[in-house]
Formats: sequence, structure tokens, C-alpha cells
Amino acid sequence: MNSPTVPSTKTHLSARMDAVVALLQRAAEVEPTARECGAPNPSKSAASVPDDRPDVPTDGLTFVAQRCELSPFETDIIALTAACELQPFAARLCARLHGDPHRRYPTFGLALSVLEGPHWDAVASNGALRRLHLVEMHRSSEPFLESRLSLPERILMMLLGHDAPDPELVEDAEPVASTAMALTERQSAVVADVMAILSRSTTTPVALWGREADRQPVERSVAWMTGSRWAWRVRSGMLAAEPSRLGLASQRLARESALTGAPVIVDPEDATSAFSGWNAHLMGVLVAAGCRLIVSSSGPVRGLPAGTVRREVPAPTFEESRSLWASVLREPQIDGLDSAIDRVAAHFRPGPEALVATASAVAEEWRVSSGVSYSDTRGPGESLWNACRLSARTDLGGLAERREPSARWEDLVLPVREADLLRDVLRHARHRALVHEQWRIAGSDQQSAGVTALFSGPSGTGKTLAADVIAGELGVDVLSLDLSQVMSRWLGETEKALGRVFDAAEQSGAVLVINEADSLLGKRSAVKDSHDRYANIEVSYLLQRMERFRGLAVLTSNLRGNIDEAFLRRLSFVVDFPFPDEAARASLWQRAFGPRVPVAGLDHQVAARLMLSGGSIRNVAVNAAFLAADDHRAVTMADILHGAQAEYAKLGRTTTPSEVGEWPA
Repeated sequence: MNSPTVPSTKTHLSARMDAVVALLQRAAEVEPTARECGAPNPSKSAASVPDDRPDVPTDGLTFVAQRCELSPFETDIIALTAACELQPFAARLCARLHGDPHRRYPTFGLALSVLEGPHWDAVASNGALRRLHLVEMHRSSEPFLESRLSLPERILMMLLGHDAPDPELVEDAEPVASTAMALTERQSAVVADVMAILSRSTTTPVALWGREADRQPVERSVAWMTGSRWAWRVRSGMLAAEPSRLGLASQRLARESALTGAPVIVDPEDATSAFSGWNAHLMGVLVAAGCRLIVSSSGPVRGLPAGTVRREVPAPTFEESRSLWASVLREPQIDGLDSAIDRVAAHFRPGPEALVATASAVAEEWRVSSGVSYSDTRGPGESLWNACRLSARTDLGGLAERREPSARWEDLVLPVREADLLRDVLRHARHRALVHEQWRIAGSDQQSAGVTALFSGPSGTGKTLAADVIAGELGVDVLSLDLSQVMSRWLGETEKALGRVFDAAEQSGAVLVINEADSLLGKRSAVKDSHDRYANIEVSYLLQRMERFRGLAVLTSNLRGNIDEAFLRRLSFVVDFPFPDEAARASLWQRAFGPRVPVAGLDHQVAARLMLSGGSIRNVAVNAAFLAADDHRAVTMADILHGAQAEYAKLGRTTTPSEVGEWPA
């Protein structure tokens, strides 16, 4: 949508201010020669930001008049008010006409008596001047027509050619810079669809849902297509804290929509509960004010008003991601580029904006180091992979812990069957994009491309260690979900936090680990009160989010029997981690200290008599190592016994004669 055509001669503002000042002089019977100063020329004084969009106006008055469909009389009221703001001479003329040296301002009464083509519609509350707050009317004890008029700072700056966010509006909404974004073909289709809807009707809200990394480029592209420099994002909590500010904020947002076409984006911050209460009120006020409204959320929002058009913003598929990577990284002189692109496209799913930024940085690095020849083992994929891994890391505010895995296959001690299942998990995670998205195996769709595994078994049997081993084999980070930070008693907050973590894991390719998952994935109960209903909503949300997750999620649990059967049906794998038998414990003791720890007379078979899991064995080994370090000597079996007794005490148990009888000194 292009902005109005701009006259190339003297600016409309200067010309109209000259005209209205002349009318003031005539009414005040002041000779034209008494004028002390001319109007500033906005085309010269404005520090306009360069813009390559067509027909961006430098004549602010023409722009405001055309976009708000003002009559010549309404336009002259703005010019009169601007003249009094910018020219002391015009203000003094107003005071003379009022017969009061202190009333150096225009009024509707003065405009109706002095300006040409007056009409009462201009001063009506539903007229553009007052409805959009193009002029401010300061009511006090004075009669209606004698109330002072002034220009809001946003309008005055626009008249002078300065197009910057409304400084009063930024307290209640966040300006989002518009730009032409790199989008996939399907995302571009969503932009075109939204523009068609907004162009047909400003009262039809559009609801967009999907990953934040995909929604935001679409929203910024929509703002770009409207011709505005920004959109306005309203988070429901920003105005809910002070509801009294909503009316004024909605008026300013409506003015922005009318002036620039800028869409207003409402983030309900809770995509799982019904769209009611404060969010519904906020949406109703903004629609009534004439705002171009977009509701933006991570998932489908229930209970939106009738007539709302819903659109999903699709995440890039493997093919789309590969195409975007290739369009930026295409370097014919680099061998192995295609396989490197395939690998990152299969594992990392950033939004288009982040993808292009990362690819551009890597391409620049390659250009700078164009004289470097990559070996077969460290081809372009190594630098590309590392760049993706680093750029995808985000701050989750304590919701999850990110770590770089260091565990190896040989650190795991498991029965053959369980070890083979873990290798199956790795194969699925490594080749899921190839099988599901390229080969399109029968029954595959976008929601079946993820891998979800449950690792169940007693504490300390290696569940978290196994997840680290798989992440290390894939070359990605581990995101360990902190349930204490995620679970919230406030409605919708748990789902919101889970959505953030799932999105971060999907975009970064990280292995998402949810420890003690039975506390979150417990069996849904009969609804007896609101607590049960909200708990069931959380479980249902997690079921839906896991189905959409295109990555590897590992859930660990000590109590498999407590997990809802609906989750078990959706899992790709269930791996049971048994308590280690004596042979397995001996193997764990062989690995417990490593090659650099000095040991003396360590008998793995005797130590294996201790009924300890792998995690507890590690704790005992660490305790024994500190005992030896304190005496500057090697670790002995006595140190292990001391550490074992401390571990047993922690577990609320005591050693038995069968475990420690005839223990070596």
C-alpha cells in the first residue's frame, strides 16, 4: 500500500500556514507587513530517514490530510494550530482576536469564525480531528468553542517530516520495526493473505499462531507492506496493570493505524485458555477504535470473537530451510557444501530471519578466508555447524539449563537390549529429516518428524547420562528443563514457559531433557475443582506441543507407571534403565576413577558387592578421591568403604555383612 503522492513545489504545510496567518491578519486588521517571521520549511528542517519505499511523503500535512480524509477546513485547523505552535506571531494574532493577551492559542470558535469553508462536522466528537486526536482539545471551565487547541507531539513532528514512534505511545506498546523479511514461500503466502484481509476491512481481526521465530518476520513483513515503518505490539500485561490507560492508548493506536496503516499486534501471552476477560476487552476496544488488529500467539487461541480470521504461520520445512541456506551460502569453489547444508537444515530450525543472518555471517567468513582449503574431515560443514549451534543459543531466563555434553558411549553400562534401543534413538534423531521429509515415508507429516523417548528407571541408573551421550553424538547442546521454574499456579504460565523451551530446543537442534517427567505428565484426573481442570489443561497442552515438536525430546522418570497413557502412545521409544547387576556394577567401578586418579589395591569385584546405582557409585568415588587427596596419597578400598557408608546414610540405608564383610583394608 503506497503513501500519497507528494507535491514537488513549496510544501503544503508552509503554504497553508501562510494562508491561515493571512486570514488571521485580515480578521485582526493587521497589515501583512507586520508579520515577523515565516514558517519553517519542513523539507529543509526535517532529518528524514532514507527509505526506498515508493511515495513516502515528505509533506506531512498532505500526508495527514489524505490518510485521514480531512476536509479543507479540517486541514486548515491543523495548519492554524501548527502555526501557533511554530510562529510567535501567529500566537499573538490569536491573542488579539480573543481580546486576551494570555490566550495565545487557537480554538474551534476562532477557526469557525476566521477560516474558509467552516462546517460543524469538523468539531464533532466522531469527526477525524477529535476521534483520531489529530488536535488536542483542552477542556476546563471555558465554553466548548473557547477551549484551547494544541497539536500532539506525534502530529507536529509528522507535519515537519519526522516519522518516529509516538513518544507517548511507547509507554503502553512496543514499536516493532517493519522490514522486508526473508520468508519461505508458504510464509509469504500468509503475508499476502493477511494483507488482503486488512485491506478489505479494518474491523476484521487476524489471529496468527506458530513459533515466535516464524511469526515475528511475518508480522514485520505485514507492517512493511502497509507502508508503515513499524507495527505496534501490545502485550496484555502492559495495559492490564493500569486499565485506565487503555482508552488513551487505544486512541493513539487508532491514530497510528489511520496515519500509517500500522497493524496493532496483541500478544495474549496465553494461547491455551479461552480468549476472554482482559484480552477480550482489550481486543474489543482496539477493534472499535479502528485498529488493524493481529492476535499473535504460540498456539491456536480458543474463544476468539466471531469473524476473526485464523492463520497458522508454518515453520520452514527441511526443503525450505535447505533452499534458504543454499541461496545465501552458494559458493561453487567449496567442496562438500551441499552435504553441509543438508546436515544443518536437518537439525537446526531457526526462523528465516535468524537463518539468513547466520548464513550471511558464515558466507562472509568464508570470503575472508577464501585462501584456506578445507580438508575432507573439516569441510565447510564444521564452521557452518558451529555457527548454527552458537547463534541458536538463547537466554531462557532460568527455565532450562543449557550444557555442552561430554559423555561418551563407553561411559554407559547397560544391558545389550537397552544399549541397542539407545542407538535406535540416535539413528532416528540423526536421520529424521531424511526419512520423514525427503523420503516421505508412508504416513509421514510435519507433526511426525520429531523423536520423543522416555527413559525410565531408578535414580542414578544413567538416564540423564544417556541423553548427554546422544547429544554428544549429534553434536548439539542439551537443554535440561527445570520443572520448578516452569510449573506455575497462575493460569497459562506453565504452558507459556513450556512453549518457550520447546521453541528454543527446536530452533537450536538441542536435545530437550525433561527430568522427573511424571510430575508434569501424570495421569489426568476427573475434574472435581478448578485445580483439576487447569492441571488437565497443562497435560493436554503438552500432548499437543510434543506432537508438533520437530526435534529430540527425552523424558526421564523414576515412576513410569504414573505417566498418562496418552503420552506413552505418542512416544517413539521407551527405554528402561534397570538397576545394575553385580557384573554391571563391577564395570562401573572400572570406569569410576579414570586414568589420572592414583589408586592402590582397588578390587572392582569386591566394590561391586555394594548395592549402588551408577550415580551413587560416582558419588562414592568422588568422596573417596577427596579423602585420598587430603592425605596426599592414592585411593584405597578403605576410602571407598568410607564413601559408601556416607552414601548409604544419605539414602537412609545401612551396609550389610554380605556387602562389606571381609572388606580389604
